[in-house]
Amino acid sequence: MIDTKMTGFPDVIQAFAITSRVILAVFGGYAVAAMIAVLLSVALPMPRVDATLFGMLISFIVWAAGATAVFLVRRTAVAWVMTLLFLAVLGIAFYLLQAGGGI
Repeated sequence: MIDTKMTGFPDVIQAFAITSRVILAVFGGYAVAAMIAVLLSVALPMPRVDATLFGMLISFIVWAAGATAVFLVRRTAVAWVMTLLFLAVLGIAFYLLQAGGGI
């Protein structure tokens, strides 16, 4: 006999996973794109204005790729871990560039 109280439970889990991915794609993708823009504006060996503009242009491509990658992975937890690790690596790289006299 099928328990009628539990039939909607998988739908709630699936809705939460999709909502979580959308939030991660929008806000996580923005965070990664912003970090890439900042990192490129510091790291590129060109005038600061040109490096900032180039970083901003590349950030739109990174945001689109990040949002796509969030929906390509099979599990939502993997998407979260992937985004957070990428942010951590970019943050460490930015910190090391600043410590080396980048700004």
